[in-house]
Amino acid sequence: MNKARAQYAQSFIYTEQDNNNLTYFHLYHLNIIRRSIDELQGYLSAKIEEERGLLMREKTGRKHAWVPAGNIIEVLEERKVGA
Repeated sequence: MNKARAQYAQSFIYTEQDNNNLTYFHLYHLNIIRRSIDELQGYLSAKIEEERGLLMREKTGRKHAWVPAGNIIEVLEERKVGA
């Protein structure tokens, strides 16, 4: 968080020192957007893998499954397909 504040401040200073050239300021914000998109893609990939694990468990009828963290979870109630 402190690094982000420092980068923001630095982009502001560069803008002021370069005849108010907003390029530095825009580049800072574009980097923030890019980092946010990367984090979103990582989150969505993890959720997709989690969902695949749940679907595989449903297909095989297993009552236990390994989750990415390595913990075992137990299904307490079986779902009825088509009910």
